[in-house]
Amino acid sequence: MPDAPAPARTLAPTPLLPPFDWRYWARRLLVCNPFFLCSVALLLWGVDQLTGDPRFLGGDETRQLLFVFFALQLYELVVVGTAIVLARRQVWYDSALLTVLEHGLVLVPFMMMSQAVLTEWRLTLFLTAAGGTLAVVRALAVRDWHPRFNLPRRALMLGGALLLLNLALPVVFRVVMDEDYERWAAPNLWLWNLGLPVLAAGANLLPRPTRHGGIGPERAWLPLLIFGLWLAGTTVHVWSIGYVSKLALQMPWLAPLAVVAAWTLINRLSDCVREPSWRWRGATLLLVFAAPLFALTRPELFLPLVTLNLAGFAVLWRTVPGPLARVARGFALASLPLLVAGIPSAWIAFGAAAATRVDPRLAALVLLVVGVALHSTRWQAGVGGAAVVALAMGMVYPNGAGHAALQAALGFLLIHSLRWGADEDTDLSAFRWSLAVVWMIDAMWWTRVGGGGPEIFTLLDAALVALATLGVWWRWKLPIPVAIWAGCAGVTLAGPGNWFVTNQRPGLLALAGSLALFAIGTAVAWRRREGRGVGTEKSCP
Repeated sequence: MPDAPAPARTLAPTPLLPPFDWRYWARRLLVCNPFFLCSVALLLWGVDQLTGDPRFLGGDETRQLLFVFFALQLYELVVVGTAIVLARRQVWYDSALLTVLEHGLVLVPFMMMSQAVLTEWRLTLFLTAAGGTLAVVRALAVRDWHPRFNLPRRALMLGGALLLLNLALPVVFRVVMDEDYERWAAPNLWLWNLGLPVLAAGANLLPRPTRHGGIGPERAWLPLLIFGLWLAGTTVHVWSIGYVSKLALQMPWLAPLAVVAAWTLINRLSDCVREPSWRWRGATLLLVFAAPLFALTRPELFLPLVTLNLAGFAVLWRTVPGPLARVARGFALASLPLLVAGIPSAWIAFGAAAATRVDPRLAALVLLVVGVALHSTRWQAGVGGAAVVALAMGMVYPNGAGHAALQAALGFLLIHSLRWGADEDTDLSAFRWSLAVVWMIDAMWWTRVGGGGPEIFTLLDAALVALATLGVWWRWKLPIPVAIWAGCAGVTLAGPGNWFVTNQRPGLLALAGSLALFAIGTAVAWRRREGRGVGTEKSCP
């Protein structure tokens, strides 16, 4: 009797998604120690809530100023002391992170002096001098007791110049204003249009890195990051003085600074990447291309910036070899419509009213360009379509102060990025995440400052991007990247999140939470040396 055939073996179906290992992700999170970052965020939030709170210290502005000033100084001393101790224990990542945070906080105390200088002149001068002295002492302590931290002497000299500028700003503000807020309008414009861009260009004076890699405090990009933090602090300080002078921040003011910073980043990209590919440089050129859009509503500022960009793209097109030349050519051609759109209406007698620019023929042309861009799989078509969408939205929705145009353009570019290739491409994934983060930040900013119904617009924009993404998935069965879902969720929650923040009074609770998170972060860092902590420093950036 023959043997019965063996039963056929069936393979278990492969799951579409691997099981979610929350322990692995928790270890990854703790390795890079987010507690220090959350501690600083809570500290700044608490300081903002306590300043001017009528229920804190009886509403006495002098006592509030002293409390906040010494709270910040004490916190920074603790940060520097902890960084030095961790460096002695060779806990390099956490010591470098704390040193970077100290340089990010160094200018915060001087921002409060701009308002206090109006009422407490002598006290403000004393606190400003004391804050500057303590900042120098902390910098010297880090240089002497944490010598492996990569901050060259030239970077310290640039930092000293920025510190002197921030020390002088409250004094100059008091002398120029002389109880007349309108007198600060002209210096304010000079600072935004010339002063801050010149400071941003100062990053090109930093020494070039001689090597890459190394431990955390030796990273080649640290000097550029520290300078960026100093520049950001100075920018916020200039804005705070304008706020005291009842000069509301206007988007066009940011355009010159954004253009200079973007070109500087292209020049210093090798500080961050050893040999940046043409894709990295092309992605940075996208920032340069988008920077003048801040001044879209100010032709007298928008037109020179677009012209400057066009000249820069043309120079790159003719001087650099390989694919980057084609990218520069694409951006140069894409800048031509922006150049035409920035021409003042008085120059071309096209009509004084902006509404006359929007007619059925123009709308049909915009739809045609957008349709052609969506049909193409080239990223250049996506950038061109996004520029057309931004221009059209800026004309149709002028009350959005440029936010509506940026929201629509970023949403369109995220949708179009689905046709650029597989999400496993590291450069594409990083670029898509960058778009999503900028999209969320702008939505949060817009809902914070208000104007033009941002809550409804951002909700509709996120819903449209989500529906379009689902449509692409249904039609072509393409995988949906996580960055798009995260961007849609962040933009949708921008309005409710702003309502929650504005209706809470965290005050001292936020400061207590900041110290608690700092203590947890220190405990996590302290356990690294003997290997008793979670993870290793090799997995940290």
